[in-house]
Amino acid sequence: MFISYARKDGRDLTVRLHDDLTTAGYSAWLDSSEIAGGASWAHAIEQAIERCDVALALLSAGSFGSEICQAEQLRALRVDRYAASEPPSSPSAFPNRPSRSLRPPEPLRLQPHCP
Repeated sequence: MFISYARKDGRDLTVRLHDDLTTAGYSAWLDSSEIAGGASWAHAIEQAIERCDVALALLSAGSFGSEICQAEQLRALRVDRYAASEPPSSPSAFPNRPSRSLRPPEPLRLQPHCP
């Protein structure tokens, strides 16, 4: 399982989710624990999304404004691995959240891998 999240406001929840999933016996991929120093970050993310059974996007105010999160979600959609989860909150938790489709007309792309 690939976990997409915004570091800006989703890091703590993501680490907790990763730990809970791992404890329950699931294989969960998290960028901070899976990408080796000096590795191509974009290539590692692309490969993780393509190899996972499901990509889980933790939606937050930060993820709605993150081009990286959007690119991860679009890649997951293209390879049919997508699931989304918005943390429970009151409707006023994200008063300025932009409305956006999960399939925007202009797809964002991760940086191409250079060998």
